[in-house]
Amino acid sequence: MQSVLKSHIEKKDFSHGYLLCGDFGAAREAAFEAAMAILFVGSQSESVNLAAHPDFFYGKFDSFGIADSHAVRGWSATKSFAGKGKVSILEVFSFTMEAANALLKTIEEPGEDIYYFIITQTQSAVIPTLRSRLVVININSVEARVAGQEDDGDKETEKFFGSDHAKRLGMIKKILEDKNTSKEIAVNFINNLEKWLEGGLKSGRYKDFYHAAKELVRVREYAFLRGSSIKMILEHLALALPIIKK
Repeated sequence: MQSVLKSHIEKKDFSHGYLLCGDFGAAREAAFEAAMAILFVGSQSESVNLAAHPDFFYGKFDSFGIADSHAVRGWSATKSFAGKGKVSILEVFSFTMEAANALLKTIEEPGEDIYYFIITQTQSAVIPTLRSRLVVININSVEARVAGQEDDGDKETEKFFGSDHAKRLGMIKKILEDKNTSKEIAVNFINNLEKWLEGGLKSGRYKDFYHAAKELVRVREYAFLRGSSIKMILEHLALALPIIKK
């Protein structure tokens, strides 16, 4: 977890709004930990159920629309049941412009002790005016390395880039065989590919790395479209990205 949010949790001193960007799993874990600190002050984590708390709301959206924004506003207008505040965690792949502007109005006028955690893949997924009202924190799987844990994702990413098309498609097939595979998995896969490429953009093989990074940016747009096919996106990456061996 990034030091800013960790500090806020330790001090029990929170901003009304946060934008957590990057790895969805790590961001979700950080937001839930903050929610626990807000809603269960003095309680033992083993004995509480966050999901059942009447002052907690968690929603996951492929496309956050105006109806979703109105629902959040309605939830925000109600009083805290337990009197310790309310927490809303919104995990969003994309916003409609109308919904983003409506959510902005809600966050601009937060009720007393209401806290919003918005989880997105990148800062650019959120309009600048809404982003300016939030504490922006980038949360990446790199934190596992900081904690002394080996990041197997880097090894798999390097293997993917260094493999021929047939082997890449085999790796994609294994991912798709998992019944829990979702659009979130596809986006995190793209994130890992981009992170691996970052260092290479400064190397002597700039052209290959630049071409790969540009293709990932283009494909990312399709990943956020309603009804987009995870299988087609991942298989396209396996065939379109240049073979790069460090």
